[in-house]
Amino acid sequence: RTKVVNNVYVRKEARNQGIARLMMEMVEKELDRPTTLKLDVMSKNTPAVSLYKKLGFQAPGVYGGLDALSGITPLNFLMEMEKKLE
Repeated sequence: RTKVVNNVYVRKEARNQGIARLMMEMVEKELDRPTTLKLDVMSKNTPAVSLYKKLGFQAPGVYGGLDALSGITPLNFLMEMEKKLE
């Protein structure tokens, strides 16, 4: 079973207060297990990519290779990340 998170957004004046982390933790709490939680994020959205990695999301397959390149290329691409919930 796979679930998808769309459009996580925190207003600029409310950022860096843990709101996105709390939203993602609440989503995970509500899901039946086992499941895979997926989302898309722009590779140059460093704060979001960093948060998702801290929460246990990984960039599978070709996205993992692109994630490694994102720090050295000017390209900004839509990257898929996923987390398996047991």
